[in-house]
Amino acid sequence: MTNQIQSKVVAGYLLLPLNKVEKYRGIDRQPFEPLLLESEIDPAFVPNPDDARIWVWYPAGWRREAYRLFEENSVEVNKNKGAILSSLATARQIKDLIEPHLGSYELIACQVWNLDTQFAHEADLEAPSLGYDVAYGGGDFYSALKNGLLVKPHPLLLAEYSSLLNEYGLFSNPDNIPAYIRRFKELVPSEANSEFWVYWLSYI
Repeated sequence: MTNQIQSKVVAGYLLLPLNKVEKYRGIDRQPFEPLLLESEIDPAFVPNPDDARIWVWYPAGWRREAYRLFEENSVEVNKNKGAILSSLATARQIKDLIEPHLGSYELIACQVWNLDTQFAHEADLEAPSLGYDVAYGGGDFYSALKNGLLVKPHPLLLAEYSSLLNEYGLFSNPDNIPAYIRRFKELVPSEANSEFWVYWLSYI
């Protein structure tokens, strides 16, 4: 999901490790997705330069199977695969595969909007809701809420926006997001040119 998401909603499911930051339940928690881990890939594997799949690098086992299921069922956005799964049944199957080896994960439903589009409100979405996060569209899923208000918070952002955070460290009202991101980019110059997306997260 590194390219621009179009106006239509991208929807699916995330596998997120249990939170290590108090009062934050957003997406900036290293969602489970396939990675090339040098210490675990099959040393005898000879890659095909035309094959972009990650799971084929691994020997038979839980990681190969989990990555295969993930790559075959992840949501495609502008021809790029992201960390969002299209199938709830598959997300549950992957969760069962990985938890004995990686620890506890929670399964979260999400919908994603580009910042330039009209966001749906919680009242029009399925409950129970965790709220809205604003984060990168991939990579480390850096969250402007987590990093602007919870982890080494900026004092001016805290004064202006901390009262709008809900019990999960997210916004309950998406109408606050455009103004917050503008202010965040003003006060955090390193993020001035970063692209952020809006994530609505909810319990399954």
